[in-house]
Amino acid sequence: MKRTTVVACCLYATLLANSFSAHAQDQKKQESSKPSKNKAEQKCRPFDYHIDVVTLDTNHEEMYWKQNDCIRVFVTNNPFLFKYKLEFNEQLIPEDDPLGAFGKTLGINVSTSANGGSTHTDPVKKAAPASATGGESTFNFVVKPHALTPEEAKKHNLALEEEKKREAEVQLKNLAKLEDWKKRVEALRTKAGDIEKTLRSKTKTYLDFSIEVPKLLNGLMDQAANADEIRKHAESLRDKATTLLGVLSDGEPGSIAASSTYEGQMLDFARAAAPLHAEIDASEDSVNAENIRRLMDQVHSASQTVVFTACRYKTERDNDFDSVRTRLLAPLNNVLNDPFAFGYDPAADKREGPFGDPTLVQVKLTRDEVHPFTTDDKKNPANTTSSFTCSSDPADMFENGSDYNTFEDFFTDKMKKGAANLYTRNQNAPKPTSQKSSTPDATKAAASDAPTTVVLEQPWYFGKARLVLTGGLTTGFLGKQEFQRSSSISGGTSQTVVGLKTDTRYRFTPMLYGHTLLYSTRHDSDAWYATFGVTANSDSKGTSPEFLLGGSRSFVQQRFFFTLGAYFGEKQKLDGGLQVGQVIPATLTGELPVTKSYHAGWGFGISYRFASTKNPQKDSSTPAKQTSGGTKKSGN
Repeated sequence: MKRTTVVACCLYATLLANSFSAHAQDQKKQESSKPSKNKAEQKCRPFDYHIDVVTLDTNHEEMYWKQNDCIRVFVTNNPFLFKYKLEFNEQLIPEDDPLGAFGKTLGINVSTSANGGSTHTDPVKKAAPASATGGESTFNFVVKPHALTPEEAKKHNLALEEEKKREAEVQLKNLAKLEDWKKRVEALRTKAGDIEKTLRSKTKTYLDFSIEVPKLLNGLMDQAANADEIRKHAESLRDKATTLLGVLSDGEPGSIAASSTYEGQMLDFARAAAPLHAEIDASEDSVNAENIRRLMDQVHSASQTVVFTACRYKTERDNDFDSVRTRLLAPLNNVLNDPFAFGYDPAADKREGPFGDPTLVQVKLTRDEVHPFTTDDKKNPANTTSSFTCSSDPADMFENGSDYNTFEDFFTDKMKKGAANLYTRNQNAPKPTSQKSSTPDATKAAASDAPTTVVLEQPWYFGKARLVLTGGLTTGFLGKQEFQRSSSISGGTSQTVVGLKTDTRYRFTPMLYGHTLLYSTRHDSDAWYATFGVTANSDSKGTSPEFLLGGSRSFVQQRFFFTLGAYFGEKQKLDGGLQVGQVIPATLTGELPVTKSYHAGWGFGISYRFASTKNPQKDSSTPAKQTSGGTKKSGN
C-alpha cells in the first residue's frame, strides 16, 4: 500500500538566490574604483557627497569645484530592493588647441502530508490445526486392543513421559522466544513512534518559521527604513534561519540540511526489523499462532510507519529543509558579507580629487530591481506546488534492511540475490507527480529580464580649462583716418587739396581671443580670465595687426566671453607739414606723405568658444526614466 505526501514550495527566497548571487559579483568590481594612496595622501579640502540608491536623494546639486577640492562619496542602499553599480569616469579637461581651434528585492517551502493509504499486513502463513474431533468416518472399525506385557507397558509409559517432557521443553522455548519477540516488537513500535514524532516536530518547527518568513522578508523591503535598520533586520533573520537549520539537522548541518543522528535512528530500525521479521516469519509454533500473527502485524505496521516517514523526511529534507540553507541563508550571507551591498559606509575611502590638472569626473549610477517576491500584483508571494508520492511498503526493508549502510539505501534498487546484473526496483523513493506554478513566466522574467537602468548621471568639474580660444567681434574706441587727394573749387578755380578717405571714431572688427584662467569660485560654472586678442586691419597703406589686452568673464558655462580692455591699433598721420584741406604743392606729384604708428584706446568684445569641451544640454544631473518600482525624482 502507498501513502501520498504533497510538498508545497514557496518562492520567497528562490529569487533572492538568483538576484543576490550576481549582486555580490557586480558590487565587488567597484573595489577597483578606490583612489590610489598617492591621491589619498594629497592635501585637499574634503566635501561629503551622499546618495541614496532607493530614493535617489543627494545632498549636493553642484557640478563645479575647485581643482584642489576632493569629494568623499557615501552611498546608502537597500540590497533587498536594488542592486547598484556606481562608476566614476575620470578624464582631463582638455585645453583648447590654438592650431586646431578652427579646423551607464523563502523559497521557504511549505510542506504538508496526507496519509491516504491503508496498513499493509502480512498474514501469518501457518494454518490452524484441524480439530481432532471434527471429522466424521463413513466406516467404523472395531480394533481389538492388544494386551501389553508388563515390560512393554513400562517402556510405553516411559516413551510417553519423554514425549511430554520434550513437548514441554519446546513449549517453554517457544514461550521464551515469544516473550523475546514481544519485547523486540515493542521496542520497534516505540522506536517507530519516536521516529514519526521527531519528523512531526521538525515539520512543525519548519512550518512555524515559514509562516513568519514572509513578514520578515517584507521587512527587508521597507523603503522607509535606513540601511542600518535593514542590515540589523537581515542579521536577525540570518540568526533565526541558522538556529532553525541547527534544529532541523540536530546541530549537524552538512552539504544538505540532514541529521545523521535522525537518519541513524531509521537505519537502526531497519537493521533490527529485518532479522526480527525473518525470525517470526520462519516460526512453526502452531500453539501460539494467534500471538505470532499479532506480532507480525505489529512489525508490519511499525515498519510501514518508518518507511513512509523515511520517504517523507527525504522529501522535506531535500525540498524544504535544505531551502533554508540554499535559498535563504546563502543569499543573506552574500549580501551581508558584501562590503558594498548596503553602500559605502562612513569609513569608506572612496574619494574623487584633488587633481593636478583640471579634470572632469562623470558619475553614473545604475541599479537593477530585486524581486524577492514575484506576483502579478507585486505584493503577495507566488507559490509553486510540487506533489510527491511515497510508498509505505516495507518489503525492501524486510529483505535487505540488515545490509543497509546509509540512509539512501531505503530508496535504492538492490541486486537480486543469485542473479547477476539483475536488480529489484525499490518502490520507496519519493516520486514527483506534478509541478504547477501560479506565475511561471513572471518568475523567469523577474530573475533574468530585469533591465539595467541608468538612474543618475552627474558630471563633476574639478577646476576649469586654463587656456581657452574664442572668436568674436570687437569694438575698439580708437579713431581711424585715411588721407587722399581731393579736388576743391575756390573762386572758380579748381585745386587739389588733402582730403579724408576714412574718418571714424571707433573700429568694429572680428577678433581671435586667447584666454588664460585667473580666478573662479567654487560651484561657479564660469570664471575670470586674462585675455589677449588679435585681429588684422587694412587701410590705404596696407594691413597691420591690432590687439586687445584686458580681462574677460565667461558666461553660459564658458560658452561665451565678454572682454574689456585696451585696444591697440595703428593710425595714419600726415607728414611734411601737410594738413587736411591744405592745397597740395605742385611739386608733390606722388603719394601723400603719410606715416603710421600704434595708438591705444579702449575696447570691448563678445566672443564664442570654438573648441568647447562641454555640452550645456548635458551639464546637469540627469535622472533616467524609472522602471516599475522606482521613484522618479531628481538625483542631483
